[in-house]
Amino acid sequence: MKIQRNIGWLDFAIRICVSLIMIYVGFINETLIDDETARMMLGIFGCLSLLIAIIGFCPVYTLTGFNTCKRKH
Repeated sequence: MKIQRNIGWLDFAIRICVSLIMIYVGFINETLIDDETARMMLGIFGCLSLLIAIIGFCPVYTLTGFNTCKRKH
């Protein structure tokens, strides 16, 4: 089964930037957020978002019928 890409280039770039910031705040810089659980959740969500951006497929987009990818594969 081939996963059809549904994330466009602008969406990809925004997700990468935001994901890296979330990973930095969640796992690397411990001074911005005092609550360890909140930091961990933010870091994990950042990793998940980064993975989705790299793969180019968002399951939530599929459920809602949303697609930011202009090319059809």
